[in-house]
Amino acid sequence: MEFYGDENYSVSTIGIGTGAISSPLSIAVLKPDFTVSITDTVRAWVEPAFHKDTGKPLIILNHDATEESGMAELTEYLIQKLAYIDFTHFVQGCSYKWIAG
Repeated sequence: MEFYGDENYSVSTIGIGTGAISSPLSIAVLKPDFTVSITDTVRAWVEPAFHKDTGKPLIILNHDATEESGMAELTEYLIQKLAYIDFTHFVQGCSYKWIAG
């Protein structure tokens, strides 16, 4: 999870979007006080900078990480319902690594 903006910003409305079609800036036109974007297409030099400049909080959740548990559950469901077919859940996890210095 990435966080940008002022953590003490007064929030009364929240905008939430998923997928490449819901970049933080496309949500921003709705004028929420706080934005949650589940995507893997955020341009670090544009959307986070906007939220840093305005102070409005932004949380970015990586698509891969947020969908992992649902895909694992779907695999188990399919195994139970269609036992005559082999199903395998390939763990993907987050598509990037945090490196701190």
